Amino acid sequence: MDSTLRTNFRSAHYAGLFGLSISLAMSSATFAQAEMEQKTRAGSLTKQRAAVVTNTKPSENKTTITQSKANPAAGVNTVPASSPNNKTGSNTNVRTKAAKFFGEGKYAQAVSAAQEAINQNPEDMAAIYCQAIAYQQMHLFRIAEEELQECLQANPNNLDAKLALAQCWSNDGKLSKAVEYLEGLQKQFPKNADVIYNLAFTYRMYGDVNAWDAAARQAVELDPKREDSWKLLIRALLTHFDFSYAEKNAEIYLQKFPNKPGPYMLTIQGIYLVEERFGEIAVLLDQARRNHALAPSDYEELAKQFREMAVITSRRSGRKSRVDHFIYLMLEEKTLKYAHEIAPKDLSCSLQLATNLVAQNKRREAAPLVRQVLDALPTNPQALDLAPLVFTGKGDIAGRLKDDLRRLFKNANASAANSAKK
Repeated sequence: MDSTLRTNFRSAHYAGLFGLSISLAMSSATFAQAEMEQKTRAGSLTKQRAAVVTNTKPSENKTTITQSKANPAAGVNTVPASSPNNKTGSNTNVRTKAAKFFGEGKYAQAVSAAQEAINQNPEDMAAIYCQAIAYQQMHLFRIAEEELQECLQANPNNLDAKLALAQCWSNDGKLSKAVEYLEGLQKQFPKNADVIYNLAFTYRMYGDVNAWDAAARQAVELDPKREDSWKLLIRALLTHFDFSYAEKNAEIYLQKFPNKPGPYMLTIQGIYLVEERFGEIAVLLDQARRNHALAPSDYEELAKQFREMAVITSRRSGRKSRVDHFIYLMLEEKTLKYAHEIAPKDLSCSLQLATNLVAQNKRREAAPLVRQVLDALPTNPQALDLAPLVFTGKGDIAGRLKDDLRRLFKNANASAANSAKK
């Protein structure tokens, strides 16, 4: 009957084109704890917790830890109905609230809710564990470590707390300690996919590419349905510049997860873009659109890279560079149009797309986008720079937009003159 909150720290590290991202997914497990004697918790730790709850500001954090895009609250709402030291279940509602806050990314509130449960029962290990992983998300690794050590004192066989403790050390810069600890766990649990994945990711942070590669391959073999393991393996192969094997695995990754952004972003950014395989990029973008796999932010990230490459190739001489320049502009246009389909009211996307269309001399197509931005932000400098380039026609929509723009400037000048007189 006893069950508790469980966490598997499924981390993903972007190297080069990819930024650091660490994700946590929640699942269920068993706290096989023996009955322990009720005692008063250490006062210093309780005071420390209380101070953090009232004084911590998320903006003070230095490291970036984000939740999984696919399911931020995976398993978070599943909390123990009772614990060995809470036979009446009086803390269940409080712990449920703490887990809910954690799933919503409200970590300070999760800490407060967990503290409420701890105040009711100082030996509620499920609440302490929940508070520890919330502290970890707030980058308060030392406090999280203390609480996880407390969980392990209560139950030395709690593998989830061990993995969380290793993550604490990794994020706190104690990589050697984390690697040694996880290697010990690997000997104890050689077929445990969670242990192997965490070890692979820590190797990646430690900079041991060969060990990272080997552990990531083993993680994929142990649990081929785990998306994070595929990401970690492909990034290891790309770091080795093994593009052929990386592409083969990326194809399998895409077959297994056709509706996830990972295989598309990794394949385009890590393989096709590096090898200038423009046709494959276009095909993969169309497939991502059909499968609704990418968010506007993903498309905009790709568009930014295409734009940067367009600028670089425009500065080079030679026919190939000129051709590549326009290909990158067309790829940027495609990605921004797909983003605009999903979020037509996103002014930033509209402005980027208008800028791209003007660069390709598609001014009539850019005019409505510039107008959209000026309607919402009449003084936007980039839109005002584009306006004279797109509002040039007579008697058509562009001409009417040009007349509207003239009236806008006339009213703005009149207002400025009246202000000067006063």
